[in-house]
Amino acid sequence: KDFTCPRELLLKEMKYFQSYLSNVGQQSDDVEISVHCDLDIFDWLIKYVKRSHDEYSNWTPKLDASNWLSILVSSIFLQMDSLVEECLSYVHDNVNDLLKNSGNLNCLDDKILARFLADKFSVLEVEEISDRKDKIKR
Repeated sequence: KDFTCPRELLLKEMKYFQSYLSNVGQQSDDVEISVHCDLDIFDWLIKYVKRSHDEYSNWTPKLDASNWLSILVSSIFLQMDSLVEECLSYVHDNVNDLLKNSGNLNCLDDKILARFLADKFSVLEVEEISDRKDKIKR
């Protein structure tokens, strides 16, 4: 599947591509990038990037139990800082349900988990998390 996105917007929202595209130069607006990930997730991410543009102005990004982990991992990798924060806020608001219904969280490294817990939760909130399988309270 082909995705298009204005270069300026891509560089602003997905900082991962800054080093790659800065080497390509400004001679062409058309740059082909091969991405190896779930197409539905990448489609969601591109819509998120373009959410302020006319074609997606009515689209509201929705995180849910089926996509939050893939979106979070992808947004970390692509250096989409505002989306990472949105994902972490979503997890904060839904942590017990997500832990109960999510599979393996090993794709989140300890640094991310520590940042997440420290930034989003008070000590009392961490103690109240129901994490029977030690998915985040390692």
